[in-house]
Amino acid sequence: ASILESHDLKALVVACNTATSVAIKSLRKKYDFPIIGMEPAVKPAVEKGNGKKILVCATNLTLKEKKLEKLIRKLDTEDRIEQLSLQELVNLAEKFEFESKETKKYLNKKFKNIKWNDFESIVLGCTHFIYFEKILKQILPHHIRIYDGNKGTVKNLSKKINKRKKGKGKITYLISENENPEKYCIQFLSYLENIK
Repeated sequence: ASILESHDLKALVVACNTATSVAIKSLRKKYDFPIIGMEPAVKPAVEKGNGKKILVCATNLTLKEKKLEKLIRKLDTEDRIEQLSLQELVNLAEKFEFESKETKKYLNKKFKNIKWNDFESIVLGCTHFIYFEKILKQILPHHIRIYDGNKGTVKNLSKKINKRKKGKGKITYLISENENPEKYCIQFLSYLENIK
């Protein structure tokens, strides 16, 4: 928390579903600037769906958190939601292995027992997972739609910032135990720009 106080923040994005689940309430109690968290895009997947199953993929911790359970219960979709941990994708993302043979092998193994004809979509419930969208599109059947929570987060941030004073701002990247977080983040952003 002291690191946040050392910055004159206009808004904070907690760019992790697990960190949002664990810390967002206490952060919002402590600070009065907008704090935007992440949430797996279960709601848009349900609203745009046709009644078939939805596969929510996330890290072990996100799948265990009560926040996701509450969201699924609130949407009254317990019977349509299946959950699958893709924990190893975090490590693969950190190594920038978005399209490697190892990544493809891992995903094929994890999806081996999924009966895709029963499903209509997959929700990427981890901010690392969007980097695997290209390889997922190669592996998944064509009828499976892919959802992630990033667009909703950006919309929310934009709305909150626009309510506040206008002026020139800047983005500060903070990553624990990383000496050059901006350079690190820009590597990820560059990859996304190149595959669009």
